[in-house]
Amino acid sequence: WLNFYDDIIKWHAAMEEILKYKEYAPNPAAADQYIAEIKVMRAWELLQLSKLWGKILIPTSSQTDELYTTPVSTQEEVMTHIVAEMEAAAPLLPTVRPNQRTDIKGGITRYTALAVKAMANLEMKNYQGVADATGEIISSGAFELYGDFYELFKTAGKLSNESILEFQ
Repeated sequence: WLNFYDDIIKWHAAMEEILKYKEYAPNPAAADQYIAEIKVMRAWELLQLSKLWGKILIPTSSQTDELYTTPVSTQEEVMTHIVAEMEAAAPLLPTVRPNQRTDIKGGITRYTALAVKAMANLEMKNYQGVADATGEIISSGAFELYGDFYELFKTAGKLSNESILEFQ
């Protein structure tokens, strides 16, 4: 619990700092992409927290004292929040496999956001939402199963065409 929330609070701080510099950035779209990547990581951890504990807090900033007045959200509310965040983040992310990113090998992509969105919809038993998100991933034709399952989770399988999320 503590490690997840520590990450989430730090990611909020990172998003807040990126926003401070966005207006001065030579490429403001990069700032939007970085924030979208952070939102996907944050959503992944909120998903794990809610799967473990059900009702949880959804932090809205890096200010930990705000958690004292933050209402506890139901699992349904958490999953709805995650789906909305992924719908907002996905268009700002590269539409490639993680292993095709040239800037950050294995980095977060549109397909990572869609996978997190599908998992949140699955928790809500919104099977059409799952089908829509996974259908977009599958129809992209970008992914394929790794040929040797034994090697998939070893060095040989790292950054394979099957991987949709790999924290580097």
